[in-house]
Amino acid sequence: MTLNNLRLGLLLGGLLSAAIVATNVIWPSFAGHPSPDNELSESIGWAVVIALVGAAGYFRVRGTSTLREAAIAGGAISFIAFGIAMITFLLIDYLIVDIVSQQPEKIWLFKHSGFTDMRSYLNHTNLRAFWTALPVITVFGAICGTIGGYIGRVTGCRMH
Repeated sequence: MTLNNLRLGLLLGGLLSAAIVATNVIWPSFAGHPSPDNELSESIGWAVVIALVGAAGYFRVRGTSTLREAAIAGGAISFIAFGIAMITFLLIDYLIVDIVSQQPEKIWLFKHSGFTDMRSYLNHTNLRAFWTALPVITVFGAICGTIGGYIGRVTGCRMH
């Protein structure tokens, strides 16, 4: 992994964390129903994240000309950024459970979870995400990096 992958992963993770804090702590009414997943701004945000990860692969191919390096760039950036985002959720849910436990979506999920208290439910779901969602997101990042790298290779752009 290169220093550029680390920096971009940290930058993207910081941006994701800022958005998570804003929607779950500063403006908690934005989180929950109606789901922000249906909002145009949410879709644009995810498109930008995917484009950034793909761009990392594009620029990595320009520097090395290997799709393997493009895949590693996309996967590393996704792993770092979404790992930071998951740690942010874990901290928010642990430290500010009073605010989080008022979010309609989390109330509904908790009621259907089988857990007896909200904190246990939140801890379980956050920790489970590290070993279930993070590997999937890392693979998706590697795929996006590979696609970006392929586009960089097809367009014939090399920096050497």
